[in-house]
Amino acid sequence: AMSCKGKLVASGQRGENADAIVWHYESKKLLFRLSEHDHMVNALSFSHDELLLCTVGGVDDGKLLVWDMANGCIVTMVSCEPSPTVCVAWGGMVKDVKRRDTADYQLCTVGGKKISIWSLNPYSGEVESERITTEGRGCTVREMTWITFSEDCETIYCGTTSGDFTLVN
Repeated sequence: AMSCKGKLVASGQRGENADAIVWHYESKKLLFRLSEHDHMVNALSFSHDELLLCTVGGVDDGKLLVWDMANGCIVTMVSCEPSPTVCVAWGGMVKDVKRRDTADYQLCTVGGKKISIWSLNPYSGEVESERITTEGRGCTVREMTWITFSEDCETIYCGTTSGDFTLVN
């Protein structure tokens, strides 16, 4: 994964005691070796402001971690939802009732036929998740493979194994 501003690059390993490794792109220097996942790092993504990195472990690991890019410390760790999670994307800040940014970050995870949206308080590490459902709306269920937010972070685009995509607003 590359950060939005292009300053940081992260990669995830597979194998026993898999690490996520963060590099400073221009200087080619290792910044952090994040050692918390077991067996593999399945997905990773930087927040829009490059302050946070989310890493997701594989099925055996089942952990979603958010890392502080100022010091390499864990901000929060929770169980992945959905399981397995194949992709993660940040979506700016959570909006309040009047559609103004709050201090909480939002991110989304996908895996299989499930989508979950998360809100994170970066100061307390408190995380809340909500599964986005399409049941009862006459929608065709698809297996999701990638995810991204629109520029205004109001819409989620999910690519599927059937070659089409799903929009969530």
